[in-house]
Amino acid sequence: MTSQSPSPAEAVSPAVAVSPAEVVSPAEVAWAAEGVSAVEAASPDEAAEVAEVAGAAGRAWAAMQDFVTAQDRRRELREAFDFGRGLGRVTALLTLADGPLTMGELAESQGVDPPNATVIVDKLESRGLVERTPHPGGNRRKLVTLTDAGRKAADQAREIIARPPAAIAELPPDDLAALERILTRLAETGGRDRSS
Repeated sequence: MTSQSPSPAEAVSPAVAVSPAEVVSPAEVAWAAEGVSAVEAASPDEAAEVAEVAGAAGRAWAAMQDFVTAQDRRRELREAFDFGRGLGRVTALLTLADGPLTMGELAESQGVDPPNATVIVDKLESRGLVERTPHPGGNRRKLVTLTDAGRKAADQAREIIARPPAAIAELPPDDLAALERILTRLAETGGRDRSS
């Protein structure tokens, strides 16, 4: 028995069912209504077009990941505050900027165990960035609160994180508007990955 080589459409991509919400062309609407993927129904020319769209999406996704990864602000944050390698103290400052928390609440918000939160608070307190005050409810609990210096440090951290990279800030206004429109539309989908 001889094995058949795959058709150009089969070679491009495995069969994937397309729902009407995912279609991008009138032909795909018809295919989706029949429960057939674009690749299954595509002629060689149509399969190439579908592959190109998927390829463009893949390239755009990879470029977006590369760009965002290259904009990592951890080094700048570490240098600004001389906090060492981790960012636990920076995230604690940013969390406490929203208001005082108990040690347990801070630990939970940071996804760490209470002893780790204590170490973070001890180091912030030694720099004059936070203070522990009695909890109004008593029970030997303490509230961790930012000092004025801690609020300034949290503001500085927010500025570092929020500052757009030069590559974005220097885009022409029309490109910025298009980028904002595209990213807003993506965010409105809730970041749902419809491929799974």
